[in-house]
Amino acid sequence: MISMGFEGLSTLILSSTRKARLRKRVVDHLEAVAQPVADEIRAGAPERSGTLRDSVRVERDEKNLKVTISAGGTPETQRPSANGTTYDEAVLTEFGTVHQPAHPFFFPPIEQHQRDFERAGSDAVTGAMEGDE
Repeated sequence: MISMGFEGLSTLILSSTRKARLRKRVVDHLEAVAQPVADEIRAGAPERSGTLRDSVRVERDEKNLKVTISAGGTPETQRPSANGTTYDEAVLTEFGTVHQPAHPFFFPPIEQHQRDFERAGSDAVTGAMEGDE
């Protein structure tokens, strides 16, 4: 899982209405950067049953100015093992097991778009401030 966000907007002296608009704009921008990466992750997920692909999601958190891309972590991707431990299909697929080679589908697109994520926070705030005049 990766999370990207921007901290510090709460220290700006703004009206609560303006601050809410800026928060929404910042998270909208972060989501616009994250969504194509999530699409690449879905495209790279193995097609066994489709549950792993379908578990990839982008979650918004306007309060904390954060967008998170996740894969797995759903009941459909949980896999019980012979020893009684439950593992997530996303982790097993990404990193492999002693019986199954790794099939990295999550981190390659994240790494490929690292610069986009780094620029997203400052671009989001700049764009939000410019659009709020």
